[in-house]
Amino acid sequence: MNKKELLALFIKLGRRAKKLIKEVDNGKEKLERNYFGDMSIKMDIVLEEMVKEEIKDLNFQLLTEEKPEKTNGECFGTIILDPLDGSKNYERGFPAYAFAIAGSAKNNPSIKDIDAAVVVDLFSGDEYFAMKGKGTYKNNEKIRLDRKIVTPPLVAADFGRDKSSSSKVFPAISEFAYMRMLGAATLEMAAAASGTVDAYLDVRGKLLVTHTAGIMLMKETGLMISDKHGNEITQTLHQNTVFTIIAAREKKLHKKLLGICNILPK
Repeated sequence: MNKKELLALFIKLGRRAKKLIKEVDNGKEKLERNYFGDMSIKMDIVLEEMVKEEIKDLNFQLLTEEKPEKTNGECFGTIILDPLDGSKNYERGFPAYAFAIAGSAKNNPSIKDIDAAVVVDLFSGDEYFAMKGKGTYKNNEKIRLDRKIVTPPLVAADFGRDKSSSSKVFPAISEFAYMRMLGAATLEMAAAASGTVDAYLDVRGKLLVTHTAGIMLMKETGLMISDKHGNEITQTLHQNTVFTIIAAREKKLHKKLLGICNILPK
């Protein structure tokens, strides 16, 4: 499957997800703990099972949040899925949750090998997609990177309940920027890619491989992206891969955020 076909498949799956989010009854019902130890709800499983059914004959390795399955025999690529990024938001009625999917024709790919990615805002219906070497689009309109940043900038960040990073990083950033935290990482990365916010960071070391689609959106837009030590993100993507990430639309802002995050222990 080439990258155009992969993107077409992902767009199709994202649109099916938009329909299912409105049709499924009792989507907030708690079921069981997922692969990463978080509580799954019915909508998580419904969306993941929809993808599994669609790709069952494609011989792709699937990296996913809820119920990863071992593949039998040779694989012809990798798909990385977060069926409902922001499950807690959905459960509480907070309007920020997304369907996120990315893929590569390679087995054991790195970020550089990702061929296509889609993030769908399941509340607003906005669709973001990227194809390797072709840029990032929002609702079929190509995003043009504007490196001019209004002062003070908007910075989206994920801290969760991590006091060790939030107690150091949050106050330092709030001295020169407004902070935003949605609780749905791929939507925050889509906002950075589209210019709604000026930067995105997560330096906890807990950003899961299932958020790869968001990184691809920022990468294809042309944002400056590194880990919290300033290194390129190059690790192989597997079920247990985690990232730290600092992404910004402008070099000076990226450097400033990097300096702040370097106060954290390595």
